[in-house]
Amino acid sequence: MKILVLEINYKLGEMLRTSGVDFLRLIQPMKYLQQNTGWEIELRKDPFDGYPEKNWREIARNFDIIYTGYNIDKPEGYIELLFACLKEGTKLVIDIDDNIFEVGDDNPTYPRFKDGAKEGVVIRSIIENNPYLTCTTQALKDRILHFTKRPADSIEVLDNNIDTTVYQATKHKKSLNLFYSGTHTHKLDVNLPEFKSALKRVMLEHPKLEFHSIGMYEPDFQIMFGKRYKFIDGSANYPTFVNIWRDEINNVGIGLCPLQTSFFAQSKSAVKRYEYGAGWLPVVASKVLPYTNVIKDGIDGFLCSTEEEWYRAITLLVDNPTLRKNMAIASHRYVINHKEIHKGWIKYRDYFEKIYTPKIIADRDVTFTKLV
Repeated sequence: MKILVLEINYKLGEMLRTSGVDFLRLIQPMKYLQQNTGWEIELRKDPFDGYPEKNWREIARNFDIIYTGYNIDKPEGYIELLFACLKEGTKLVIDIDDNIFEVGDDNPTYPRFKDGAKEGVVIRSIIENNPYLTCTTQALKDRILHFTKRPADSIEVLDNNIDTTVYQATKHKKSLNLFYSGTHTHKLDVNLPEFKSALKRVMLEHPKLEFHSIGMYEPDFQIMFGKRYKFIDGSANYPTFVNIWRDEINNVGIGLCPLQTSFFAQSKSAVKRYEYGAGWLPVVASKVLPYTNVIKDGIDGFLCSTEEEWYRAITLLVDNPTLRKNMAIASHRYVINHKEIHKGWIKYRDYFEKIYTPKIIADRDVTFTKLV
């Protein structure tokens, strides 16, 4: 089997990068798939590398499957790609990692996906019409089915896994601090009233405790905690981000995962919880999907709905080193046993074997009805 994997988020302005989404959803699983199956898998940032004529049909002819993400903002390019795949008998698989149908107007990405926005129209059309989709969670699949007329069996859930060797964390922490990792798109989550009030109470009662956030700066925390709020600038390039993350994770002791109750938020993956577990951190999270599926309350983390629950959970972990240590071990063990890519790649193998069919060379008649 020959698979072409196309990074879709590789350019930010003039900067070439590897995005976290592309790494987790495309690069990492395909690396293990190739190592364990012997399939021919090729990763490209530029699909036309080696094809000077920029001919999608020639590219499609050379592969059984093309796998990429959904952030395609030019309808002409997608139509050419899909047309070439249909003509050549190549399976085009598009991966979805966000619920673009229910982005709130208070979300920084709203202008991209609001009704009538060109990019949103194109991406909705891709989600509605592309023959094969993969996505991160069952909740996201359910929302896609709610907004489209797709058959359920045309969407495969391939949840996120992580490679714990990438993070290289240690269970021996240099200090006890609270930790949040997330981009500016999670601003509403860290400002949940019940979380914010509980955090303020805990910090007031523990004057030596610090709150660290990586990737997103929140001015309110700077005002509330002063020098005890440490912002670590992340990076849009995932390998650089991981290096920064490695340096920071050994200076913190508790991972925090506040999350809204919206359909958009609850369609997300619990990868933040997996990263905290890889970093030997106990986790305190909102009692909502996706975290209710991946945290055993009181065993490998705490699930919270109210201010009192957030306050009690964080305080227990701050004040009780034994509980903190045992919960960190349980959190790490969960990731090793259930979310490690060394095992998770098998789901990708099974899916691609399911959709793979040997090519029959024929010039197919292809027509389009409702693409854009």
